[in-house]
Amino acid sequence: MNILNSIKEAAKESNAFENHAAKDLPLEDKLLYLQGLALVMNADGEIHREEKDYLLILIKSFDLDESLLESCIDFANQPDKSTIQSVLKCFKRKPIAQLLLFDALMMSYRDGDISEQEKEVIDELAFQFEVAKGIYHDIFDLFCYIKNRNWQDAALYFSIHLLNPDYFGHIFKFYDLSLDEISEASKPLR
Repeated sequence: MNILNSIKEAAKESNAFENHAAKDLPLEDKLLYLQGLALVMNADGEIHREEKDYLLILIKSFDLDESLLESCIDFANQPDKSTIQSVLKCFKRKPIAQLLLFDALMMSYRDGDISEQEKEVIDELAFQFEVAKGIYHDIFDLFCYIKNRNWQDAALYFSIHLLNPDYFGHIFKFYDLSLDEISEASKPLR
């Protein structure tokens, strides 16, 4: 059983998104990105292991030290108003906020369910970031298609330019899929 656990831990720890768009943000913005997600992580009053694991994947994807996970958890448990204001200011009217909202949905669903409280916090972040309602709806739909591995419908959001593929391409790469190939295959559906 120890070997099985070791294999699972090693596989989990090797997970990281190649070319995550937030990786190119300045260090302070990366930290605010993670703190924004930490707000969502504790929205329902419970921080699930799966949510921590997703945050750790992002920390690794950003080439940051894993010890940041504990400070994110501390922030989730006791968020301060000035940091929340910094998160809101940093991502307000910025296209990268779309990816933060998508990551928030992905992280929230890691435990198998997005709680009502988590959804309300994500909705409020979308409102505060001034992400258009239609775009936010598209982000949610894309999340649903990806969690159900409905790749052709997911690819439609990029082929008709509803969402920026530069922000979401890492998801397809993570699943060893080519967005171009899926988009080409979905042309008859359009």
